[in-house]
Amino acid sequence: MPNARISMRETDNSRHILEYRFQGYRLDLTTHSLYDPQGELLTLSSRALDTLKLLIENRGNALSKNYLIETIWPDTFVQENNLNQVISSIRKALGDSKNSSQFIKTLVGKGYCFVADLEEIRASDLEDTAAEIGGDEYDDPGLGSSHTTTTRVPVQATKRSAAYAFVLALLVLGAFTTIAWLQPFGSGPVLEDLASSNLADTSTGSDQVISGSIAVLPFTTLATDPTRDQNTFTLGLHDELINQLSQLTSLKIVARDSVVTPNLKELPLQEIGKLLHVESIITGSVMFIDDFARIKLQMLDPASGVITWAYDYDIDTGSLKDMIETNKTMAAQVSQALEADVSMVTYPEILASPTESFEAYRYNMAARRAYNNQNFRKALSLSKQALALDPDYQGALYNFARAHFYMSSNPLEGMTTKDHLKRTMETAERLIELAPDKYEGYVIKAIVLGSKRDWQGAMAEVKRLKKMDAPLWELQPLAPVLMSLGEFDLTIDILKANIQVEPLNGYGRGFLMAAYEAVGNNIQSRMEYHIGEELTPNWWGDVVNFFLTLGRDEKIPDLETFQGTSDEVKALLSQIYDGDRDRIVSTLHELLYAKAPTTSINVHYAAIAALLDEHELAIAFMKRSTADLRIHLHWIWQPVFRETWVHPDMVELLEENGVLAFWQENGPPSLCQQPGMDVFVCDL
Repeated sequence: MPNARISMRETDNSRHILEYRFQGYRLDLTTHSLYDPQGELLTLSSRALDTLKLLIENRGNALSKNYLIETIWPDTFVQENNLNQVISSIRKALGDSKNSSQFIKTLVGKGYCFVADLEEIRASDLEDTAAEIGGDEYDDPGLGSSHTTTTRVPVQATKRSAAYAFVLALLVLGAFTTIAWLQPFGSGPVLEDLASSNLADTSTGSDQVISGSIAVLPFTTLATDPTRDQNTFTLGLHDELINQLSQLTSLKIVARDSVVTPNLKELPLQEIGKLLHVESIITGSVMFIDDFARIKLQMLDPASGVITWAYDYDIDTGSLKDMIETNKTMAAQVSQALEADVSMVTYPEILASPTESFEAYRYNMAARRAYNNQNFRKALSLSKQALALDPDYQGALYNFARAHFYMSSNPLEGMTTKDHLKRTMETAERLIELAPDKYEGYVIKAIVLGSKRDWQGAMAEVKRLKKMDAPLWELQPLAPVLMSLGEFDLTIDILKANIQVEPLNGYGRGFLMAAYEAVGNNIQSRMEYHIGEELTPNWWGDVVNFFLTLGRDEKIPDLETFQGTSDEVKALLSQIYDGDRDRIVSTLHELLYAKAPTTSINVHYAAIAALLDEHELAIAFMKRSTADLRIHLHWIWQPVFRETWVHPDMVELLEENGVLAFWQENGPPSLCQQPGMDVFVCDL
């Protein structure tokens, strides 16, 4: 049946499928990655990979657009254009096309159908390979007994060959198997890949290593039990070690999102070291037998592959105390191995237990995993359950606040954007009450205040954070707030610092592109874009580049496959390139007065209007967009809107959004006073 509603839930038979192969391509289900016939990783968003997987699982059946949207975007309102862009990105990655398709056919009135010959690779096919990888190194009969003696024996550093380092990298960065350690929690979609490359000093293109830097690569789960979600335990262990080491100001710990990315999975350690600009790399594996886990950590010099430190740890996974104690020991010993300075203020933070409730701890680990997978609804539910068990659990409060903030863009049934922002603010205030010397609560508070257009309040929190000497890289979420007020000098400092510890943060790099462009540094803006494009052709920087390219009065190359805007906007651009100005202006007027939802796409329409010198129309679209609290004002600083600034209605827009009052009290931003940028009307 062409439009049968086929469940995404796998059958018992398919549960053991590890990958699909078709015409040389390989979809690895364990790493959620797609590889071309040469073995090269193809960059696709998790939504695109989920869509491809669903189509493959239903090979030969046409899946309707409505069914695909409901399945891939559950509980989320999206337009058909989102699906069109996903299908387009899959076809582009496979070298396919709509008119001559080898893989995905469009069946008019029915939907999409995967048609290529398919080979399924199952777990049984790889058992011999897995046994070879595991070897005898991890055998430990003692773990199977009811009484286990915890043995922690340091391993002396020895030199390894380049081949061994490469095999180790593949092992450490290998697939995680999703199972059911936390059976009530399930699993969510894979985190969107926003990875991009980084230069330690992007202004010079330097390839230097950052002093005191270290990357903790994802741990490998070994000997999994299909009745338990041991992978969640492994991910939680990895996150906790990064969180605790991040408290050491003498170290620069690469952030989680820059190490948990498909772009690193197949790289040798030497290449990972160069990409992340780190002095050291920590790898690890976790082997489970019954209720115990054996953790093996190694620290390596990525340039030589030499192991500089190694240690083994045993954990009773049913004991919160044992888990917390081992986490403390790991962080303390890693800091000692790195000869890191540990102050009397920081050390108690590393040793502190986050909660006394084992169930709350497990719920929060699952909540953090859901948040990292961008499943904010699930993160909200799980962190709420953790807080029901321990209301003062700061880690759960932080996840609860973050999830509420992001749910404000897509409110829960019965709630509004304002409701979610209110809950976020209440939780931030509680975090500040419990930990007034920590910065997380103040960062969240500043973001909420900026969303509510309380610029005085938001900047008061920014000043407070500066007095607290909060690490600049941790202030990256404040970029849209600062950019809305024209505070680009501080924004650039924050984003440059963030990229040092989070080199694969495409979101931060995209904002950095926009900030550089706004202050007239076109060269650096282009450099950041090309760095991002090198590893991730489809990333958030494409959205930013839409505005930057229009502001440079340049044509967007490969408009048909461009991922930075909607098909509707691309159609308007195509008409501009064809010289059909009057028709476009008429279409924009129709769009402005149509009863469509207020979304960020109105900013794109504003840019088109500004490009056509229809500045009154551009401001009308801006007003419509900024009426939504989810949309910030930072776009209006981009060069495409420079001539729009001289229009009288711009003052009204700034006044409605509270920016004018802020400038009148605090003075205009330095950008307004720069030579050569007098087109901005900043003389208040």
